[in-house]
Amino acid sequence: RSAEEVVLASRLRECAKGCDAQGLIRVPIDFGAVMLVDLMATLIPAASGTDMIPKKQTRLSAVSRLLESKGARCTLGGAWLQRSGDDILIGRAPDNPEFKTYDDIFDGRFKRCDDSVLPTEKPSFLVRHAMPPSTKGWRSLVPDRLNLHASALEANHRLLTKPLEVSRS
Repeated sequence: RSAEEVVLASRLRECAKGCDAQGLIRVPIDFGAVMLVDLMATLIPAASGTDMIPKKQTRLSAVSRLLESKGARCTLGGAWLQRSGDDILIGRAPDNPEFKTYDDIFDGRFKRCDDSVLPTEKPSFLVRHAMPPSTKGWRSLVPDRLNLHASALEANHRLLTKPLEVSRS
């Protein structure tokens, strides 16, 4: 499992690079169904700003639907997923419009940051409803969440594969 987690960590880092400044995650479908199901356990909470992880069978069903047809979409764990060409786009679901700011964190997905400005062009339909109150002073935390999870998986792999030191006393 540890070796699989290293691959998962690598894919999470790719997804983090594919995030846009407004928090939309772009995931290539060529990662394969098994990998996509595992990735969704991290991608969905990151996109929704929550810690809700949908059950594996639910993720499998959603990924199967998304892989079957272009344009397919579903809502899962507070995130909205849509197949767009050879990618799956993931953003925050529009069904809960109550956005909260705690400790300079907006909706678990954006951090107040004085020197940051979100893009002013019209955001994608998947994130338009879920943006902070202004474009100035905010930056997306979604890539940070994905990279942090990847770092934890990599650290776990290093711990599990570290040679045992034998004490000779």
